[in-house]
Amino acid sequence: MPADSVAVITDAYYPYHRAVISGVLDVLAARGMAATLYIGKELDTTDWGLGQASGLYDRIDPAMHAGTLVLASTLGKYVSDARLMERLAHLSARPLVMMARDVPSCQRVLVDDRSGMRALMEHLIVGCGRRRFVLMSGLKGHPDSDARESAVREALAEHGVELPEERVAYGGFWSADAREGMQRILQRTRDIDAVVCLNDPMAFAVIEVLQQAGLRVPEDVAVTGFDDTVDAQFNIPPLTTVRQPLAQLGRRAAEALLDRIAGLPPAAERLVLDTELRVRRSCGSPVSIWLRSLMEEDAGDAAPAWIEARLREAAHHPAAAAALQHDWETLLLDGLGRRDDQHALRRHVERAAQRVAATLDAPGRARLHEMLASLYPVFSAVEHFAYRMTHFHQLRHDRFASENMALLGSRQDLHSVLDGCAWYIRNLGLSRYFLATFEPAAEGAPRLARLRLASSPGATVDDGAPYPASQLLPDTLAHELARGHLFVYPLCCADAAYGLILFDAPPGWDLDHEGFAGALSAALHQQHQRAALEAHAQELEAKVRQRTEQLQREVDVRRRAEQALDAANQELRRLAFMDGLTGVANRAAFQQAMTVELAQHRRNGLPLGLILCDVDFFKRYNDHYGHLQGDDCLRRVAQALQQAARRPRDVAARYGGEEFVLLLPETDEAGVQTVARTIREAMDRLAIPHTTSDAASHVTLSLGTVSLRPGPDTLASDLVQAADDALYRAKAGGRNQAVMAPSPPASAG
Repeated sequence: MPADSVAVITDAYYPYHRAVISGVLDVLAARGMAATLYIGKELDTTDWGLGQASGLYDRIDPAMHAGTLVLASTLGKYVSDARLMERLAHLSARPLVMMARDVPSCQRVLVDDRSGMRALMEHLIVGCGRRRFVLMSGLKGHPDSDARESAVREALAEHGVELPEERVAYGGFWSADAREGMQRILQRTRDIDAVVCLNDPMAFAVIEVLQQAGLRVPEDVAVTGFDDTVDAQFNIPPLTTVRQPLAQLGRRAAEALLDRIAGLPPAAERLVLDTELRVRRSCGSPVSIWLRSLMEEDAGDAAPAWIEARLREAAHHPAAAAALQHDWETLLLDGLGRRDDQHALRRHVERAAQRVAATLDAPGRARLHEMLASLYPVFSAVEHFAYRMTHFHQLRHDRFASENMALLGSRQDLHSVLDGCAWYIRNLGLSRYFLATFEPAAEGAPRLARLRLASSPGATVDDGAPYPASQLLPDTLAHELARGHLFVYPLCCADAAYGLILFDAPPGWDLDHEGFAGALSAALHQQHQRAALEAHAQELEAKVRQRTEQLQREVDVRRRAEQALDAANQELRRLAFMDGLTGVANRAAFQQAMTVELAQHRRNGLPLGLILCDVDFFKRYNDHYGHLQGDDCLRRVAQALQQAARRPRDVAARYGGEEFVLLLPETDEAGVQTVARTIREAMDRLAIPHTTSDAASHVTLSLGTVSLRPGPDTLASDLVQAADDALYRAKAGGRNQAVMAPSPPASAG
């Protein structure tokens, strides 16, 4: 095993991590090396519930790998170099290479943050004439943050530009914290003309805050970032930033590790890669500078020879230029269907154009540039469409995951939950996967795992013997770790670890790894809670039987045990009809209440009311504030609805995802409208910030309301459909409103 496999350690798989790891995997695949990617959480994080995830690194068996790569910039952002090496000490006997962190005690590949930041500051101060700066820094004590901040301060000092400390905020490399920091600065002063952010997500948040405050970017305030994430070029305005050679970082680190494994002396213990300034509109540079910077991008691999030949022909013959433009438009559009890298295709043309232009006279270069200028709108449109398609696929996956979590949460035992997990995994297009759960163990004892799901036809699941969790897979499947690139995620929730998911992501599989692993974790967590309650109930039943046999005369003791059993059973019933996230009734509870109330209202002839609610633009809320804050938002909305359901028979329930429903027995149209108005007023009082909503600056609801007197043929679905139609009209009418369904004709008695 050690000769064929490399361990890769990181804390997440977001765009930054994905770019670095793509370079690593390219090199390993070319050299025929397998990789196991251990993706837990940051070391020594203070966030509750994440400590179990970082415990994944402690269970890595060094004997399974020939060496280890560590993406240390994010993994160790809360720890010192010494603490980082202490946590990884069990892996240091074999070759180990650090990526993106200057740890003196081992070989490392770094990015020169300082030079890129200095170039950015020179552009802002000299090229753009900006003088009144705000600094949105990252984390105090974080090496990358400190290096970038130091470069900013040095450049300002050299040009005699002051930076008052009240204009420095620490956003923690996190958009939510950066948003709050920028808002506090604007409360003190608006006399600023540039905000320098130490990464791109903070820059996106700062731009939103400035625009909401009535300040134009870049006309009033220039904003810059760092990293050049994929969102940077598609932001409005496109973000000036510093590009880190992330894929190259991964490639060079992988090459260095493989050289060490092969016994070759390291070319350098400390390899530093250059960064590159990417000038775009957010700093106020003219479009001509922005377009010129696009043409100067490094294309990476050489462009196909036919591109250069066709460009050379087009530079000499106008007819050939028109034909080339048509052919290139067709190529780009065909490439969308193949999920080609549109950005790389454009760079191939630009790099080939540079070589052709060097051989042309002035009129030829003018014709070439004119043709390229006509191609840029096509490039931009197709790249933007590809970008939007990626977000569409992510939205579809998020919705699918949300619906699947609701279904899994209703499963009663481990086997049915695992059946649901297998269905979920297969429908995501994963053909190679393994899911293991941890066996109960005494504190301090080695953790054992049992394989529960496997894509390999010959794998033994459920009935197979437990095996050490550090092995990842049982001995019969050890060969699976010696081929391909397996991602390993811990399945953790609420500070408890339930197992591991291993999978090989197919080419083009760009869905959210964190959301996928989170959905599986939540399913196992709910099943574990249910099993614990059932075990508790069984324990109480046993006590009742024992006390009945031994202490028949101790009636009081027996009564207390029976009461405890009843309470446990009631709790089980309550949890079966309660939404685990929000604490209100779930869809099953609503459907049961609807069945009872509909039958009763058919008999008494009184009106039955229903309100169907949807949180406006909730996907945008999750994208900007994160899923943890999104969950908190849903809980607060549910509390507001619960308070509006004041009568004993009123039912407030989570209908699915961000949808809620209120069942209002014996309530006419006026009463339903009053409750809807109460709900909207409650949301206004909550004033949960929602900066990306088109309906309001805070979280709002769209409501579809209905009240009718059920006839003998009225079905529950009739009432729900009427409310859903009204909800659709509320959304189509601009959201943040309640629409009443039209009254149906009176039902025949």
